[in-house]
Amino acid sequence: MAQSEIEMLKKAESDALKMVGSARSNAEERIKKAQKDAEELVLQKRKEAIDAVQDAKEKAEKTATKEAEKIRRQGEKEAERIKRQAERKVAEAVRYIVEKVTGGI
Repeated sequence: MAQSEIEMLKKAESDALKMVGSARSNAEERIKKAQKDAEELVLQKRKEAIDAVQDAKEKAEKTATKEAEKIRRQGEKEAERIKRQAERKVAEAVRYIVEKVTGGI
């Protein structure tokens, strides 16, 4: 009887060791999968962040381009206004210079 109890204990120990080994193997596989999933998630989030930065950059460039064009048009209008004003004063300037040179003859 002691022999059969010893054999039962040995079988129970063997079964327990198998269960521990299986649990350990299962845990290792889960850890590896979790690490892989985490790495993939980090890569995905990094790509999303890069895409978001690129989108923001493109939007800012479009806004800056529109603003620069607006400023350029305003500058052209102001330059044209100053040019017209200067052209109107050319005749007056010529008379003034002629008067100064000729002494008002």
